[in-house]
Amino acid sequence: MSDEDQTPLEWRTERRRVGDLMPYEFNPRVLSREQHDQLVKSLERFNLVELPAVNTNGKIVAGHQRIRVLIELGRADEEIEVRVPNRSLTEEEFREYLIRSNKNQGDWDFDILANSFEVDDLRTWGFADSELGLQFGDEDGEGDGEGSSGPKVHKCPNCSFEFED
Repeated sequence: MSDEDQTPLEWRTERRRVGDLMPYEFNPRVLSREQHDQLVKSLERFNLVELPAVNTNGKIVAGHQRIRVLIELGRADEEIEVRVPNRSLTEEEFREYLIRSNKNQGDWDFDILANSFEVDDLRTWGFADSELGLQFGDEDGEGDGEGSSGPKVHKCPNCSFEFED
């Protein structure tokens, strides 16, 4: 390892033109059509909040999908803020952060989600029922025996929150 490689990393914010940022050819992150559409909605509503990270040469380390969507939205000539290291990342650092920035996302506190947010809002904001752990119908499969056409009960197996449609 060279002396430069041992320099502690520090990140600064710079402005770069979207179209000048280069995707990493081995970026393993992909989006489903639904995730893509949710990202479009987020960028249209809130603009770019989470700054992409790029190496000193403009190669994208984190934020590939945000940059791709900005280009799709016709914003390639726009300058945005990005995070840039004080020195060029080694290949090992680059590849490690590429994975860590997408993998280290944490889990959800389903009690807080269930008690502090509306399920319909969570769905609108990008959650699928399967992500919320929602099951349709009553949990034991037993109805009221009368073929009721009343509201369906949804129950989260993680926190037991119930709601009706």
